[in-house]
Amino acid sequence: FADILGSAQRLAQQGVQSVDQSERNALAVEADQLLVRLEQIANAKYADQYMYSGTKSDTKPFDFSVPSVAGGTLSTKYNGASIAGKSVISPGVSVETLYSGDELFSDFRRSETLIMGPMGAKVGAGADTIVGRATLQIRHGSTSYLGASGIQAGASSAASDNIIGPAGRHTITINDTSGAGTSGTISLNGGPAITWDSSMTNLEVKSDQGDKIFVDMSSIAAGFSGSVDIESTGTLSVDGGRTQTAIDFSASQRVTDSTTDRFVNIDSSEIGRVGDNFLEFPGTSNAFQAVYELIQDLRGGRELSSGELSNTLNRRVGDLKHLSDVVLENMGVQAASLSALDTIESQNSNLQVEVESQLSRLQSTDISEAVLRLQNAQMLQEFTYTVTAKIMSQSLVNFLR
Repeated sequence: FADILGSAQRLAQQGVQSVDQSERNALAVEADQLLVRLEQIANAKYADQYMYSGTKSDTKPFDFSVPSVAGGTLSTKYNGASIAGKSVISPGVSVETLYSGDELFSDFRRSETLIMGPMGAKVGAGADTIVGRATLQIRHGSTSYLGASGIQAGASSAASDNIIGPAGRHTITINDTSGAGTSGTISLNGGPAITWDSSMTNLEVKSDQGDKIFVDMSSIAAGFSGSVDIESTGTLSVDGGRTQTAIDFSASQRVTDSTTDRFVNIDSSEIGRVGDNFLEFPGTSNAFQAVYELIQDLRGGRELSSGELSNTLNRRVGDLKHLSDVVLENMGVQAASLSALDTIESQNSNLQVEVESQLSRLQSTDISEAVLRLQNAQMLQEFTYTVTAKIMSQSLVNFLR
C-alpha cells in the first residue's frame, strides 16, 4: 500500500516536470493501474475474512464508483466497522488483526477551499461540506439595460451573453450620430466602438476582455449619447446543472450538490462572467480519491493554465505523502504488535520445553519403587511422632513432680 502511494507521488512529480500532454497522458495510464491495485488491496481477504472491515470482517469494506457529476471525485463508500478486530492472546494481552479501512486509508484534515478560474467567484464564509473537488458552473440568466436609451436585449442574449453582474458592473456607451436614433456607434466596457443602425436586432458587441452581449438597436431614443448601466442575472451550480442557485452577489451564499446534499459557500459579490470555476477541498480526499484526482489532473480535464496545473500536481504530491505517512504510522503499530507476538511465542516455546522436561521425568519414574519409598517415609514419620510423644510425655511427668 505504501509503495503504491509512493509510486503515485513520483508520477505526480513527473507530471509537474512534463511539458507535453502526451507525456502526462502516459503517466495517467500508470496511475490508473495503481488505483486498480489499491482498490484490490482495500477489499482483500485472508482466511475468508476481509482484512480492512474491522469487526465486520464478513462485509466487503469498500464500494467505488465514478462521480455522478462531471468534475467531481471518486465516490467511495465504506461498509465496514470503525472498530478494529482484535485477537486475545492471553489475559490482558490482545493485538489488532483486522483493521478499520476507514481509518487506514484516510486522514481528513480539511483546510480552506480553493477556487481556480477567472470568473470572479471567491471563497465564502462558513464551513463547506463538499469533499474532494467540484466544478462551479456560472451561467447567464437575463440581461437588462437601465435608463431611457431604448436599447434592448437581442434575440441571442439569454443564451449567448457572457456577462454577469449587478447594475453598474458592466456598461455600454451609445453614441447616436444620426440624431434620430437610426445609426451610430456602441461599445461594451470601454472596448472598441462598432457601428450600428436601427435594422440591427441581434447585434453582437464585445469588449477587449472578451465580454460579449447581443443587443437590439431598433428603438434607440433619438439623439441619445452616453453610458448605460447593465444588469445581468445568473445562476450557480455544483451538480452539473441539476439544481441552480440564483446569484445574489453577496459575500456568502450556499450552493448545494443535490446528488450528495453537501454544499459550498461562495462569495459571489465579484462574479463578472459566465464559465466554470474549479473547486478543491484540501484534506478531504482519502487515498483512493487522491490517486483518482491525480489521474484527472494528469489528463488535463479542467483546462488549467500551466501554472495552475503545476500547483495542483504539487498539491497531489503533498496529499499522497501525507496519506503515505498515515499508512507508515499504522505499519509501525502493526510492527509493534508483531513484536509482542514474537515475544509471547518465545515465552510459550520456553514453557513448552519446561513442560516436556517435567513430563519426561514423570514418565521415567518407577511407580512401584516410588510407592515403596513413600510407605517407608510414612512409617519413619509415624515412628518419629511416637518417639516425640513419649519424650514430651516424660518431660511433662518430671515437671509435675
